[in-house]
Amino acid sequence: MEQEKAKAKRAEQQKMVANAEKKLLTAMDEEQRFLIKQKQDKDEKEAEVERVKLERKAFLKRTMEENRQIWMVEKAKTDNETTHENQKYQEKWRLKNIEIEKRELAEHSEVRGMNKNLATFHKRQAEEKETKREKDFIQDLEEARDIASCIKREDEAFMSYAERCTRNWEGAGKNITPMILELQKQKKNTLTEVSIR
Repeated sequence: MEQEKAKAKRAEQQKMVANAEKKLLTAMDEEQRFLIKQKQDKDEKEAEVERVKLERKAFLKRTMEENRQIWMVEKAKTDNETTHENQKYQEKWRLKNIEIEKRELAEHSEVRGMNKNLATFHKRQAEEKETKREKDFIQDLEEARDIASCIKREDEAFMSYAERCTRNWEGAGKNITPMILELQKQKKNTLTEVSIR
């Protein structure tokens, strides 16, 4: 009878140990799933941040290339128009000079006056071209400065957003160390890019 009680007691203890092991394994599985889910969430967020960053860089590169192409087309058009105008004026004056040469010697003073006017015209045209080149160059510099300023504002807005997210995560009790390290690296890259510009 005592043996049966001892046997029943041992069986009860073994059952309790088995139940405890089962609960412990279940808790460990849940903890493991939680850690895996947390890592997956972090990886997905990092991938999304990288994707947005790459998209933004690609957009800016496309925009700058489009602007460069537009500028090149406009410059080629302007150069062609200028060349055409120069050729037109040169042909006009060539014909005029032939006509002048056929005049009598008494008209030499008129020829000299016309040549002087032509030289003044070419000088004024050259000055206007130089002024236009300077204005175009200044405009190009201002556009480049505007693009750099736009990139800087976007980076600052992103860093502000990321810092709010970090505070929200910390408020929710989540581990923010990986996020802070990534943001510091991002901020360092942003500062390096701005200093290069």
